[in-house]
Amino acid sequence: MSAYDVHIGKLISGRRDLEGGGSYFLCTPDKKIVEMDSLSSIDGIVVSATDVEDALYEFCIAALDVYAAEGNNKDVYTFSIYTDTYHGSYVIYINNLEGLNHSVEEALDYDRQQDLDSGDDHDTLAREQLYEEFKYAEADYAFMYEQMPERLEKWLSIFSCICMEEPRYLAIEQNYIFEKQLLDSQLFLIAIDVIHRLQHDLQRLHRTDDFIAYVSAADGVGGDFLTTSQLLRRCLSEEQL
Repeated sequence: MSAYDVHIGKLISGRRDLEGGGSYFLCTPDKKIVEMDSLSSIDGIVVSATDVEDALYEFCIAALDVYAAEGNNKDVYTFSIYTDTYHGSYVIYINNLEGLNHSVEEALDYDRQQDLDSGDDHDTLAREQLYEEFKYAEADYAFMYEQMPERLEKWLSIFSCICMEEPRYLAIEQNYIFEKQLLDSQLFLIAIDVIHRLQHDLQRLHRTDDFIAYVSAADGVGGDFLTTSQLLRRCLSEEQL
């Protein structure tokens, strides 16, 4: 386990506080990023965790609207907010049993072509294994929603410039001021809060009995390890775990 895993794990589990409280990052149209300890003398758009949460919630509601309109709202077993706290991005994934079965059958067809001698026992075993592999493999889901609200997309592009220390990529027409705490992987905590906020809205989905809604971590910021060891625990009830 890396030092990063330990540090972020303590944050998500509530064993440490966010770092950077009371400090800010000022991003300017002339492509500068400056850390400040006060907002008193600076004009600009202040971006807080509450602002990001409201925009992310709106993004999730839009994803639910689109998913329902596509006509696949049956036997839905998962809804996830894929979160990249370094590059600054959110993606919504939804899958149902039909989509899962389709992924498994496609993989089995490919395997059969590669091994024409595989028997029924092998096929049954492979099918069970593939169900486990594909069930929460977001990259294989048919539904992926990336059309963020304009303001959220704008904020996260600026956020990325701060994280990567690349002010040359700033493309803004006015000052933006970010709470420094946002840079301490707070995007995870915001997404967790949104998952809980969505509990009523998720009832619009025709869900399976084992349906779960959760936050997942991108590769490079914890990936599957962080998702299963920490994020799921903050999103699911004891019964679901």
